[in-house]
This record gives sequence, C-alpha cells and structure tokens, in this order.
Amino acid sequence: MTSDSVWLLNVANPEENLHFMKLAINSQVYSYHLADQDTIVMEEAYRRAVNFSIEVNKVGYWTRQTRLLMTEVPIWERRQNLSGVTFRTASAHVLHSHMI
Repeated sequence: MTSDSVWLLNVANPEENLHFMKLAINSQVYSYHLADQDTIVMEEAYRRAVNFSIEVNKVGYWTRQTRLLMTEVPIWERRQNLSGVTFRTASAHVLHSHMI
C-alpha cells in the first residue's frame, strides 16, 4: 500500500478486522461503522512499526442532526506516540567553501 493512497472501509473493530494489512505510521486507512441507530463513527488505523499492533483513533462521526464532524487535530499530533519505534537515519558531511 503506498503512502499516498487513501482508503475508506466499512469495518467495525479495525484492530481485529484489519490485522492482515501492512499499515505504516503514515497510512491513510479510515474505517466507518454504525455505532448506534443514528451515529456513524469514523476511525483511522495505522501501525507505529511493522511488528506492532494496529492503532486506532476516532477522527469523526456523522449524525442526522450534526452531519459530519471531523477532528481538527493534525495527523502527526494524533499519532505522536512513537514509543518503541526505531528510525534509521543517515547523514552526509558537507564541506563548505568560503570565498573572500
């Protein structure tokens, strides 16, 4: 799944029902399900790392009275818990020349 793909799935309990998906920290997989007679809940699903469990955040809901209400919290604030994640990095030494 590419990071620029956006998925909207009709799935309840994404932690259990999406366990087979290879989700990344930056995945844009959203699910919705009927919570009660009048409310549809929208959630996002992602993994902090390959071998981690799926994490789920509620991102909005829809009712007949209020219509669609979505969170205004940015994605990286919602996914700020990176505990246990290892990042590989590299750096390059750059020589600066100065002309006088």
